[in-house]
Amino acid sequence: MRQFLSGAIIVFCFVNFSYAAEQPKGEVKEGNLLYNKGEFGEALKEYEKAFLNSPDSDIVNFNIGAALYKTGDYKASVNHFQKALVSQDGSLEEMASYNVGNAKYKYGISQEDTDLQNAIGLLRESLRHYEHALELEPEDEDAGYNYDFVKKELDRLLEKENQQQEEKKEEKKDQQQKEEEKQKEGESEEKEPQSEESKGQSQEEQKSEDEEQKDDKEEKESQEKKDKEQDRQEEKKRDKEQTDKRPEEKEREEQDREGTRPEGEKREEEKTKRKPEPGPRPEEPTEGMSEEEARSLLDNYGQEEEPKGLYKEKMPIREIAPVVKDW
Repeated sequence: MRQFLSGAIIVFCFVNFSYAAEQPKGEVKEGNLLYNKGEFGEALKEYEKAFLNSPDSDIVNFNIGAALYKTGDYKASVNHFQKALVSQDGSLEEMASYNVGNAKYKYGISQEDTDLQNAIGLLRESLRHYEHALELEPEDEDAGYNYDFVKKELDRLLEKENQQQEEKKEEKKDQQQKEEEKQKEGESEEKEPQSEESKGQSQEEQKSEDEEQKDDKEEKESQEKKDKEQDRQEEKKRDKEQTDKRPEEKEREEQDREGTRPEGEKREEEKTKRKPEPGPRPEEPTEGMSEEEARSLLDNYGQEEEPKGLYKEKMPIREIAPVVKDW
């Protein structure tokens, strides 16, 4: 029966089996004592002694797999757990399949950064072994939990693989673009020399362009002369108008200097001069947002905005079923 301790969900399983008397009971019993003390390396040595005498024993292979798993040698542990899958005892077969699932997951996830495709394949195999364990024992909560956990991990690795493939496509596309640009630059540098005919055409085109520029320059100088002449004519006209002022205007100016001009006539002239000119239209009032309304809008935005980078809790995989008792 499996027990869970201190939230770490460490699984212990003790099963009594009755096998032939020639099985190496002593080594297995000593190995179990060391395993339960947490001395997995020493326990492995005792199990290996038993393996020399009984290499086909399902119990010995199962216990070696458990000790190897605990020392972190997941790849080797898979080989020994798989030898225990042929056990005639359904309970041991179910635990061996469950442990193969755990070992393949652990080995696969260790390959994530070095061989992503191999890691994905190992996680898929891990799921198949959990499925087999659940077929043998549908009430195995550990197998069900780990199946769901590894399924999510597999989805994560598949998404990572797709991302890497997209990045490789972009890199390949950029490389092709750089090669095309480099090729175009090489072609432009290797242009063929111009023929005599093309040279002659270029000279004629250059001559025509020079003549056009000369005509434009002459036209521009002629226009400047016309503008200057026009300015002089306008200046003469203004001088003549100043000279040909009407007598009454001269008289009014002289009266203003001497102070003898009638006040009524002055007021009338001032009214005419001070006739108001139309000013700019006042701007239409625009509807603005009050400070309180703006603050309320910002508060609502802060409440409705979806938070970024939500923390995703990653639960650990539940432990393997440990060694079985000696028979």
